[in-house]
Amino acid sequence: MYLLLIIGGITFCVAQYVLARKGCFYTSLVLAILYSLLTVLYLQSFMFLIVIVLWALFLIGIKIRKNNEKTSVNKLAVFSIIFTTVMFLGFGYYFLNGVVTEGYITIEEHNLFAENGKYYLYLDEQKIEVSEELYNQVELNSRYHFKYSWNKLLTKNGKFEVFELDS
Repeated sequence: MYLLLIIGGITFCVAQYVLARKGCFYTSLVLAILYSLLTVLYLQSFMFLIVIVLWALFLIGIKIRKNNEKTSVNKLAVFSIIFTTVMFLGFGYYFLNGVVTEGYITIEEHNLFAENGKYYLYLDEQKIEVSEELYNQVELNSRYHFKYSWNKLLTKNGKFEVFELDS
């Protein structure tokens, strides 16, 4: 996770340098805002997108330098605006698919099992990986209150916010 942030930061710095040398101030500014937003919001799951785009911009900068072509600042500004719009639409789509499942479940033997050293709980017909600690704490034939946050796009990535014995 931190390695990805470091790689993103290095790539960002290189792209900023190349764009500054070409006089592309607005593109450089948009990239700085995007990178800062991603860092502040700690959206490490999307860092790979900005790393890929920054790397592509870096390669474009190298090609421009080798071919000695003059690119229009307007073209880069339009590209930056389109890219920013697509990124924010992608973020919005991802966050709109966030789901919180909350309710009560009676844990029976078929709901809780271990497989290949990992522990699972069947919840609403979804196989959820749980920690060994949670697996060992659960009592069979007991009713639990749970709150589980997950995303429809990444069903395997989720977490229990609440999992406690119902009184």
